[in-house]
Amino acid sequence: MTQMIQELRPEEYPEFCALWKKAFGDGPEVVDELFQALGDSVAAYVMGFDQLAAELTQFDMGSVIMADGSELPSLISYAICTDPDYRGKGLGSSITTFAKDRANGDHKASILCPAEPGLVWFYQPLGYHALFPVRETIMRRSAIDALRKDLFQAAEGLEARKQNGVVLEILTPGKYGDVRESYLQGTVHFRLSPEILKYIGGGWTRFCRIRVNGIEMGICTVHVEKRAEEAPGLPAAGPEQVMVIEELLVKSEMADHFTAEMLGAAVADWGRCRICQMRSPVENAPAAEASGSEGSPEKSGVLDARVQTVFTAIHHDVETQAMIAFPDEKTKKAFLKSAEKSPLKPYFGFPLD
Repeated sequence: MTQMIQELRPEEYPEFCALWKKAFGDGPEVVDELFQALGDSVAAYVMGFDQLAAELTQFDMGSVIMADGSELPSLISYAICTDPDYRGKGLGSSITTFAKDRANGDHKASILCPAEPGLVWFYQPLGYHALFPVRETIMRRSAIDALRKDLFQAAEGLEARKQNGVVLEILTPGKYGDVRESYLQGTVHFRLSPEILKYIGGGWTRFCRIRVNGIEMGICTVHVEKRAEEAPGLPAAGPEQVMVIEELLVKSEMADHFTAEMLGAAVADWGRCRICQMRSPVENAPAAEASGSEGSPEKSGVLDARVQTVFTAIHHDVETQAMIAFPDEKTKKAFLKSAEKSPLKPYFGFPLD
């Protein structure tokens, strides 16, 4: 039977939700919530023979903003999956290309977030470029304690205010979006729509402004999880409370990844968590970082006990958070030129994973 790609029909919705659950483990209520939150901007595509074999959800969740403030409209391809019985037949590639062509045909970028690093190689031949990296940091309690102390030592040089310690001020989704844009001004980044911010903040995630001794130093989105297994790079220690910081941004005049780690440690300590997992932007690499010499114990000689404690209790990685397919070569060149001027590497922020 000839394979067809078509927009999801109402009578196919239960089968669509069943395949979504088979692939990702989410019940139909999760699909309902996403579709209701994003309304008319959501389109779902399905592909099959005598049964639904592959599916993809596409929606508008914002735009790429260039360093000069110009805008590139975008559509997100999300929850791309193929029934295990039909894998290896090219269905995933076909439905992904279909959605990309639909976006590019309207002169919009097509963006997707690989669910795992190995999928970067799957999407590259389809025209997607791995241009949105993110810094992933995981730290255990000893690193949290040490970095928190560093933060307060750094804050001593700032003008004292009435508040002492770390304060997380809860922001509305709209306010967080406004502050986020002010932090990312002059960088290539993805601007989140009001609808997606409201959707993200509709569950356990909270949008926060971080103040240290009364001084605003950053913003973040946080939630707490109880996990039975440790993440790669750090030893297992049984079930622990984990502070998950999906995004942490530092005010531009203070922005670097070490300050981000100090703030992440302070937020984890504030939440009484023994482990912190956080994501933050990647700086447009200074020479030291590009050469791999940045603060590495191999390059810096004998370390004192405190620095060694921090190093062994913290795990870093830079991963591709999102990939982009441009509508044409001119747009691609404009993006790359703008990225060269940006203090941060192109930053996406929320993969909805």
